[in-house]
Amino acid sequence: MTALYIILGIFAVISLIVFSSIKIYITYDEQIKLLIGFWFLKFRIIPSYKRKDKKSKKKSDIKPKKKSDKRESLQIDEIFNIVRCVLEHLKPVLKSVRIKPLKLNVTVADDDAASTAIKVGTINAVVWPFVGWLANTVKVKKQSVNINPDYDGKSKVDFDTCIFIRLNHIIAAGLGILVGIYKLKFDKDGA
Repeated sequence: MTALYIILGIFAVISLIVFSSIKIYITYDEQIKLLIGFWFLKFRIIPSYKRKDKKSKKKSDIKPKKKSDKRESLQIDEIFNIVRCVLEHLKPVLKSVRIKPLKLNVTVADDDAASTAIKVGTINAVVWPFVGWLANTVKVKKQSVNINPDYDGKSKVDFDTCIFIRLNHIIAAGLGILVGIYKLKFDKDGA
C-alpha cells in the first residue's frame, strides 16, 4: 500500500509540473528585457549577467576547427515537408498561448508635422494588422496599443507583455515534430 502512495505522489508531482505554465516576460523601454518564469522562479535571459572570465584565452590557444567533408544537403521538397510538419504541430501550441497584458505605447516625433503624420500612419499600417492577427491566433487579454504623434518631443517606444504557455502543449508539439520528421526520414529511406 505504501508503494501505491509513493507512485501516486510521483504521478501527482509530474502531472503538476507538466500542466504548469511557463511565463515569458518581455519588456522594452530603451533596452529589451526577457525573463522566463516557471512557478515562483524567474530566469533573466536578456540582458544576461556579465561573468568575469578567470582565464583569458589567447588566440594561439584556440585551435581551428576542422571542416567536415561529409555534408548532407537537403532537397527543397524535404525542407518544405519539414517546415510543414513543424507548422502543423505548432498550431495547437499557438491556440493555447495566452498573452496578458499586451501594452504598446509608441510616440512618434519629428521636426516636420507632415513627416510625423506620415510616420504615424506607416506605423499604424504595420502594427494594427499584426495585433489583429495576434488577437485571432492567440488569446489576448488586456490589450492596450497607443500610437501617438508628438510634434515637439522625442520618439519613444514602450512595450510590456507576459506570455503564458502550458508545458504539456510544448512537450506534445515537440514529440509530434520529432515523430513527423522521423516519419519523413523513414519514408525517404524506405521509398
